[in-house]
Amino acid sequence: MNADVTARIRAAIRGDFTMRGPWLPAGVAVVLAAFWLVECYSVLSAPRHAPDWIGPPPSAYDHLPLVSGLVVSVLAVLAARQGTGPSRTWVIGLLTIAVLLGTSLALLPRPKGAFGFSLTVPEAAALLVVMSLIAYRCRPWVAVAFAPACAVVIWSDTLRGGVADATVSNVLLLTALLFAPGLYHRWSQERRRWRLEQARREERLTLARDLHDLVAHQVTGMVVQAQALRHGAARNPELVAEALPEIEEAGLRSLTAMRRIVASLRAASPPPLDARDIAAALRSLSRPAAPGRPEVVVRVTGEPDRLPDVVATAALRVAREAVTNVDRHARHATRALVDLDVRSDHVRLTVHDDGRGGGSLFTAGGGYGIAGMAERAELLGGMFTAGPAPGGTGWRVELEIPLAGPEEGR
Repeated sequence: MNADVTARIRAAIRGDFTMRGPWLPAGVAVVLAAFWLVECYSVLSAPRHAPDWIGPPPSAYDHLPLVSGLVVSVLAVLAARQGTGPSRTWVIGLLTIAVLLGTSLALLPRPKGAFGFSLTVPEAAALLVVMSLIAYRCRPWVAVAFAPACAVVIWSDTLRGGVADATVSNVLLLTALLFAPGLYHRWSQERRRWRLEQARREERLTLARDLHDLVAHQVTGMVVQAQALRHGAARNPELVAEALPEIEEAGLRSLTAMRRIVASLRAASPPPLDARDIAAALRSLSRPAAPGRPEVVVRVTGEPDRLPDVVATAALRVAREAVTNVDRHARHATRALVDLDVRSDHVRLTVHDDGRGGGSLFTAGGGYGIAGMAERAELLGGMFTAGPAPGGTGWRVELEIPLAGPEEGR
């Protein structure tokens, strides 16, 4: 599938909750700024000149961890910016480690007192953000290469005279925790990508069987009529003139279906829906309201009987999936309208509810309905949208498929 189709399906999904969102740098900046301000207050309000002070002797080096925390916090925000690629991320990771190790080495010869200059919360939080982004964005070997450096940074707390227990097990555990959020998001993203590909594959298989069954049925009818003509034309030549238009019409219908999607399909799967009477099939979805279940109203305009079988099947599948999503996800919905409008050059299906919430690719039950609907629309040369309705009331699903493509016009 090409990149354009993938982009449209992702746009229809409307939900990529990963470490790439535009909210990430703002959230990182706010959290790290709060940590740094609290650390500044703690350092500046400490009674360093009191007679009973047991910490490091007062000096300009007291503020060095604050400067280090500010620098690495800025680096973490830069790494979290949307559009920062893997190369820039690992370069920022090198700078972060260099700043933290440089601070530890600068504090090494200073008198420590009872507790020294431990790694501050802003320094640790910034290191966590940067290493998580490296684990998420960069190649696995890059994260593996950074792991020993992170272990050295954690161990360098002893150079500052920190009170943390820098045993091997603690250092390894803390190092693993630095990479854990990024690795989890990476695994989650790969899992979503795999499941999206599964949804595409399953929809392609279904469409393949739809095409196979519909075209095979029409071609079989043509073969039967041709066989009848071969045996009966000699006795009754008028049968030829009567049967040829029907054979031609069946051939054109088959050719139309094949031209639409045969280039995109490869295999077969479960049997298709019966959409020979699309109007009756859609009206079967209508129902009165019941406790916990909204009313479904179906409206059909135009001439649905003129729809090609493959288009009718697509519209019926999308309508059923959309109504199912209303039942599952539209909170406090009282009514859902299914509207099929058949025009001379296109067909438009709209499903709109008055509830809150809506269908999503990644639902609690693992449903992939919207991805399947978007994939079906793309393979038929149509357009598909799903999202909150204009005005903020309910969820709206809209499918539009042309009834005559460029090939069919020729």
